Amino acid sequence: MVRIWPPCFNGNYPSHLGELADSVLIFSLAKIYEKDGESKRVPVFVGQVSANLLWIVSSSCLAFFSDRRIAFLSRRLGHTRVTDLIRRIDTAVQGSVWGLVKDMPSPEDCEREANRISLSHETRSKFITSYFEEVHPMYPFLDRAAFEERAFGQSVAEYLSTDKEWCALYHAVMGIGSLYHDCGSFSAFSGTSWCIFRVSLSLYPRLVFGSRGLVTAQALTAMAIFGSTYSALPIEDVLVTEAGRIATSLQLNNEGVASDSRVELQRTFWVIYHLETLYCFNTGRSGTIPICDISCSIPDTPLPQARELPWLRLLSEYSQTLSRTYDELFSAKARSKSKQSIQAVSNQLFEELESWRLLIPADLRPGSPVRSHRCGNLLTTSLAVHLHFSFHNVRIAILRAALQTCSADTEKHLTYRQSLVDSAQGIAELVHLIPLEPFVSPWIQYHMPQSALFILFDLIIDSPTHPETKKRLSYLQILVAFFARLGHTTGRESFGSVSSEFLQMATKFVDEMQYDGVRRLSHDQAVEEDFTKKSLVPDPGMTGGQDFITDDLLSFQVKKELPLGNQESVAKTSTEFAIHAL
Repeated sequence: MVRIWPPCFNGNYPSHLGELADSVLIFSLAKIYEKDGESKRVPVFVGQVSANLLWIVSSSCLAFFSDRRIAFLSRRLGHTRVTDLIRRIDTAVQGSVWGLVKDMPSPEDCEREANRISLSHETRSKFITSYFEEVHPMYPFLDRAAFEERAFGQSVAEYLSTDKEWCALYHAVMGIGSLYHDCGSFSAFSGTSWCIFRVSLSLYPRLVFGSRGLVTAQALTAMAIFGSTYSALPIEDVLVTEAGRIATSLQLNNEGVASDSRVELQRTFWVIYHLETLYCFNTGRSGTIPICDISCSIPDTPLPQARELPWLRLLSEYSQTLSRTYDELFSAKARSKSKQSIQAVSNQLFEELESWRLLIPADLRPGSPVRSHRCGNLLTTSLAVHLHFSFHNVRIAILRAALQTCSADTEKHLTYRQSLVDSAQGIAELVHLIPLEPFVSPWIQYHMPQSALFILFDLIIDSPTHPETKKRLSYLQILVAFFARLGHTTGRESFGSVSSEFLQMATKFVDEMQYDGVRRLSHDQAVEEDFTKKSLVPDPGMTGGQDFITDDLLSFQVKKELPLGNQESVAKTSTEFAIHAL
């Protein structure tokens, strides 16, 4: 089975699916249901792939190892600690998101709590200013001048009481901005920022069922952005999906929509499209906005703070690449494609991704080192990390598909495998630039580093005598140190302890394999010396003494080529990482 973030409730899958054990089961994002007054999450069965199509990548999402890969790692290591660690990660992640959640907040509760919010004018101004300085450059869907004119004006109280759509937008903006003033939390539904956001959430039914317009879409967009933080992560699915639905309902995806706020409509659409496409891609499902139905132009939106970076265009084109990647490699129709077709599509997507990468200025471009002192400010550094992780995210997904279309002993396979290593190491090189704050997306702060850790661990165990194993272990140490700091900051020490155990396993296994290799080499040399001595004294009972010695030496040379066991089976199994891992 494929473990997909977030994991199912208590790590258990429905028992009635046991009859499908010979197939690959695909699960989408776990959903919530109520039973006996308790909120639980269960995976939603999406589809089934027959056993003879196992080479097809089952999901585009970030995930844990497959059961098949875990079995291989357990055989390779000689124990089941990997299984135990995966279970602990399941528990830790669930605890991070759901551990302190007692009840799902109802609209009535949110509205009642919202009435208790009391913030000074100065505090509100600080939160709004922080939003536009820290978040708006990345998601430029608002007209800052128009919004601040209302928010800082004398009639703001009247607007808040009469315009519920704008009220929801206002409090979502404040909630996001407050995250930059130590008001956030790493726990769901807690913290001052969540209390502010409750106002927006209490108005959610009116946004969905009331009259709809640009402000409605903008309010849901801001709420979706807040939903991607730790405070509202359990309801991110609802908020992002509804933002996408309202965009299509208002036909923001069509160029023909006439309005005085044309540019604002276009910006709002592309921000929504990016949020929804990224979320759906990472959770293994298609979005609600088909790329074939998009005719909306991408407005020119440079970032003066970041060398006039064409940020919105980069976001938009990247999102379209994500959409095409999912459709061509991971959708239901992709499962029936031949290996040759998958290979051809993968090559096209690699070219498209490379073209996107080259649009980025050289000093921020993925593949180039990011130096915070050269970026000039925190915003540019954050944008650079976002760009690099975005590139590696889709690159890893395409590589997983491409690896399955070529044999393990081909040059293409080696090239793809090295690219996978490069992406994992590229992620590790940037983790020191990730702020350990609640305003950072868990996708940046947890998911991508965790994926890199799994990639490096898998390849180290698969090829412990590889010339770059020492280098890979060093990158693994970097990731483990990052998770140790993250665990300390969030109060969840298991984040650090679990990752350190992966490092300990990898280090011990490499040491054992290298020691075993040296021991075998010494033994073989001693045997060769013994054979050499025997060859100097002809055996009268043998007519071809030298041939006998040569045959024996050749047999040992064959053994020396396989110091770690059957290399052919290992080579075949190594491609499973691309098929089922993550």
